[in-house]
Amino acid sequence: MDQAQRRASCRAAGELTIVHVSDLHSRHRRHLLETVIGLQPDGVMITGDLFDGVQSPKPALEFVAGLRNADLDVFYVTGNHELYRQDVAQLLDQLRALGVTVLENEEVAWKGIHVAGVGFDA
Repeated sequence: MDQAQRRASCRAAGELTIVHVSDLHSRHRRHLLETVIGLQPDGVMITGDLFDGVQSPKPALEFVAGLRNADLDVFYVTGNHELYRQDVAQLLDQLRALGVTVLENEEVAWKGIHVAGVGFDA
């Protein structure tokens, strides 16, 4: 069974494909973006350390924008490295502007399941 057939079979069975990403530390990894998009997931869960306390946030924001441009649902929760940034509130606003669901000690219903996010500082 090839990837497309497996994907169609999972959808018919009501299954979800979710990709988990963490610890990018403000780096944009083009091959990772291409791999995630190629998996055709229903959603992408980014669980912390998308940003780094030292590096420019631009590459990480470009990675997320690439996911959203591929029309993927993206969920995000902070990690410990976000705590080192003075601009974390602005970065969360930028993620929201891209269409990312930022979870700050909350849960949301999504495609028949509940997605919860507890930030590192909670």
